[in-house]
Amino acid sequence: MLFGYIIYLVVYAIWDDIYKKELVEIERITKEIALCKDDYIKNECEPSIRIPALQNYCARLEKCMARDPALEVFKTAIFAELVGNTLNAFTKPLEWKSIAFIFLFVMT
Repeated sequence: MLFGYIIYLVVYAIWDDIYKKELVEIERITKEIALCKDDYIKNECEPSIRIPALQNYCARLEKCMARDPALEVFKTAIFAELVGNTLNAFTKPLEWKSIAFIFLFVMT
């Protein structure tokens, strides 16, 4: 019973971390989209008043504004990043001798 509860806590902590990181990424992308929209307005990129020299720039801004933040956040990438950071947090303070000892201990 205790083992199951520990597993639940670990899974919940990982899920919570992924959820929080996902929200941060969505917010970051949303801010980028808002900046693109501001630039679009400031540079008068409306097709009816657009300057031909800004055609490519305005097209990039349109593409930026059309993004969907929820579709650009990949949970698997966030999970991989969290696992990597967690492993680094455990192994960074250890010296190579300690890591070798733990590895040999686990292997026997």
